[in-house]
Amino acid sequence: MSKQEIPPAVAAKTEEIAKLVHTSWMQEKISHGWTYGEAHQVEERKHPSICSYDELSEEEKDMDRATVRCVLQALADMGFRIEEEK
Repeated sequence: MSKQEIPPAVAAKTEEIAKLVHTSWMQEKISHGWTYGEAHQVEERKHPSICSYDELSEEEKDMDRATVRCVLQALADMGFRIEEEK
């Protein structure tokens, strides 16, 4: 399968979508009893990334950005088109 190009207008929204991805992940964790902790502690359900997107390290933000790019590319490769409403 050949890779389809992601439209530049959609790619430009990567950061905005990454923030939404992080917020969704965080809400899911919180709904299962997780809270902020300086270290990742599974038994205590603590995670250092339970914070606002702006407080994440660039490395952590890059993980969310990569998720967005992968999903957008998968959708494009499957033949979906994402366009901004006019």
